Amino acid sequence: MQGSVQPGRPGGQTSVRPACLVSFTCQERRYGIVPGTPLAYELRSEEPSERDLRVLDRLGYGFHVPPRTPGGFQGLALNLARNCNLACTYCCVGQTGFYGGKPGLMTPQVAVESIRWLVRNRSIPRLSLYLFGGEPTLNWKALEAAVRATREHPECTWSLHLTTNGTMIDASRARFLAEHGVHTKVTIDGPEDLHDPRRPTKSGDRSHGMVLSGIQALLSAGAPMGLVAIMTPEGAERTTEAQDYLRRLATPRNHVAIGPESGWTSGPQAREAWSVVLQTTRRDLRDGRYPTQLARLMGVLLLGPAAPRPECPSGLGFPFVDIDGFIYNCHCSDLGNPSRRLGDVFSGLDPQKMTALRAQRDALPKKCEACWAHDLCPKGCPSIFAAGREPSDAFCAYSTEFIHEAVAATSNLTWPDIRRMYEPLQAASLQKLDQAYRLRQLARTSSPGLKPIFLFPATSVRPNVPEWVST
Repeated sequence: MQGSVQPGRPGGQTSVRPACLVSFTCQERRYGIVPGTPLAYELRSEEPSERDLRVLDRLGYGFHVPPRTPGGFQGLALNLARNCNLACTYCCVGQTGFYGGKPGLMTPQVAVESIRWLVRNRSIPRLSLYLFGGEPTLNWKALEAAVRATREHPECTWSLHLTTNGTMIDASRARFLAEHGVHTKVTIDGPEDLHDPRRPTKSGDRSHGMVLSGIQALLSAGAPMGLVAIMTPEGAERTTEAQDYLRRLATPRNHVAIGPESGWTSGPQAREAWSVVLQTTRRDLRDGRYPTQLARLMGVLLLGPAAPRPECPSGLGFPFVDIDGFIYNCHCSDLGNPSRRLGDVFSGLDPQKMTALRAQRDALPKKCEACWAHDLCPKGCPSIFAAGREPSDAFCAYSTEFIHEAVAATSNLTWPDIRRMYEPLQAASLQKLDQAYRLRQLARTSSPGLKPIFLFPATSVRPNVPEWVST
């Protein structure tokens, strides 16, 4: 849609001038996004009037995004184990679970020192800890030590996450995870005949029953939990069946996600893979559910001018600590390669390597530089771009449709929906949320042709939102 505005300052004058507000139709309504920003609007007229634009600008809902300074460390991922008890056929780290390195376990001492390093180097008081592997529950002592170490730092608010195959979770471990608020993501690929051929044990036995036992233990303990199924080209036609199976296992409060295995999305059938993701997303929306990745993007759209960019935060935001305490940018491409180490949790980071990493991240792929969606799209893996590769056409087409669905879903949120999304907030933060909602309603009423979707105006401070809403 032509005839947009020059980005202005909150409270200042906004002038209409030739520009571009990218518009689209989704779910029979029209929306517009300011290119290169997370600012989205519902469009009720062909062209926004100058009055609409000035009213929005005065209230802080104009086309203005304050400059964003580079963020610092907001969390880390611990590779607790270079071991795994399963031999999944599609595993992105190989069926050994060693990431190309020798098998081993992180000591509790390294786990605790990693937490202390994060606290010393944090950029915000709300921190995230991701417990990862191999299979992290094979190293329960280090897992417990890391979780308990977070309690030694009450000056920080912690969001704790565990990614597991679920086979080693019993009632005692489930109670521990529940007591410490660890959000546990369990992978189960659907019914037994779909799951077991893909996710056998190292000895070739079935794992489905073991996973079910772990899920039941988590449910009985009341632990926060999500379920994820990984789909492959061979099982694509059973995606809906797998999605329904996971829904039946979970409660309405548990997130259920379907994701394609990494080789599928980067191979010749990538368009089909992303189509499967879009299909499950739209089905979730029709059923009143918000899958994890969509919910995160909806959180970005609600935050508006205060939103972080939804890109891979590894290294600069969430470094990866291997079993020996060495810090890497990412587990996908760097782990085990001494030349890619950024430092360690005992002596700190290498300043030159961190400077080079920031420069690498600031450089957008050529295809992304002129794209209207580059501030909403995750853009894929930065390691791929560093090697000179560009996002695939299949990924770009998927991302466009995914953003459209997220904008429409966010615009349709009612006040009770928003309150449910932000349930973990304290009373004072909920009051700020209520104030922001009321101010947005005023802006939407005062500007009938151009209704802002984001809650928080450019003059507001980003709230302390739950991890699953933010990125």
